[in-house]
Amino acid sequence: LEHLPNQVEYLLLLRQYMAPLGKIFIRIPHSNSQWYAATHLFLHSEISIRQTLESAGLSVSKFERHEKEFYILAEQK
Repeated sequence: LEHLPNQVEYLLLLRQYMAPLGKIFIRIPHSNSQWYAATHLFLHSEISIRQTLESAGLSVSKFERHEKEFYILAEQK
C-alpha cells in the first residue's frame, strides 16, 4: 500500500474480490521506522492506516506493532 498513490481506491477494488467473511492481511512499515522511506509514497502512523482502511469500508480485527512495521488483519464492515 505504501507504494500506491490511490490507496483507498485500491482497497475498494480489492474488497470486490473478498468473500463475505474474508479478511485481508496487511504488513506495512510505520512512520517511525524510516524503513526504505525514499521509495514509499506514504509512511503511516497507526491512526492514518486505520483511517485509510475505514475509508475503504474495512475494519481492523487485529493490529500488531512491530519494530519496523504494522501487521494488520482487516475485514469488511
